[in-house]
Amino acid sequence: MRIKSIDTLRGFTISAMFAANFIKLLSSQPPTLLDHAVPQRVLPFDMIAPLFGFIMGLCLPLTIVRGRASPGRVLRRVCVLFVLGYVPNFVYRVQATGGVSIETLLTTWGILETWAVAYAAVFVISRLPRTARGPVLILLLGTYTFLVAQYPVLGDTILARKEGGSVAVLAWTFIAGTGFIVGDTLLRHPAGRFCRISSSLAAVLLAGGLTLNFWIQPMDRTAVSTSYILFSAGFSTFVFLIFWVRSLDLGDTLRVIGRWPLLAWLTQGIIYIPVNYTVGLRYFDWPTAGLLSITSLVLVLAVTERLARCGITFRV
Repeated sequence: MRIKSIDTLRGFTISAMFAANFIKLLSSQPPTLLDHAVPQRVLPFDMIAPLFGFIMGLCLPLTIVRGRASPGRVLRRVCVLFVLGYVPNFVYRVQATGGVSIETLLTTWGILETWAVAYAAVFVISRLPRTARGPVLILLLGTYTFLVAQYPVLGDTILARKEGGSVAVLAWTFIAGTGFIVGDTLLRHPAGRFCRISSSLAAVLLAGGLTLNFWIQPMDRTAVSTSYILFSAGFSTFVFLIFWVRSLDLGDTLRVIGRWPLLAWLTQGIIYIPVNYTVGLRYFDWPTAGLLSITSLVLVLAVTERLARCGITFRV
């Protein structure tokens, strides 16, 4: 069972993620709206990583229905995702620090590693009764919020690590878990009821995030604040509803990218290396940096699509 709107949304999300990566690589001062991971604020591109994790959780019920979610297969998928994220991050840190150390081994972490662990956690939660899944996710997020508030060292660690490091996995798991609940609802209910349930969920999460933001805890991507997690979970739910209800068609390229996300990720990594060692980190001014970023993104999408159409794919 494939849902075209999910493939399109995933292709759109991955493309936006790659664009954000190339912009950071090629420009030290991009326009504010095109920047991301800026301390003490949330920008449009900061919604992309949560949306990707939401889609991972969203697709898990479909994988279960297709009979492709045995514990062994899920474990293999988790390991592959973790390695694909960890190895490039580790190599980059070794190059940056000039050597291998125990600290580098233990502290290397990126968003793909986070989503690998979160995916495993959501799979475990999926084995629980439906009535227990939501409360368990709330408990995980509440535990994360309590620990960060009680132990400032954890907050400092989150700020010092990319995507909050392993400490923030509980928070990111809430987003993937929200995606799972939405995906399960999609499979179990008629279209009208699904829209009502999901739109209500999105409204509650958005309201919760905004309430915390204005009265208790400002949204902050780098600090992985609870307000940011709630808001981005609601935002992801709302965006998926738009794609699903409108059956948005953004072209064959995005559907292909969305169908083969790991192939696109590997292609980006391959292209990122020569870009990094030729024009990368020279920090061009705009619009030159923007043009180079667009060119790099288009190259990644074109190569990925060509490989997929030639039957060269990567699935776990």
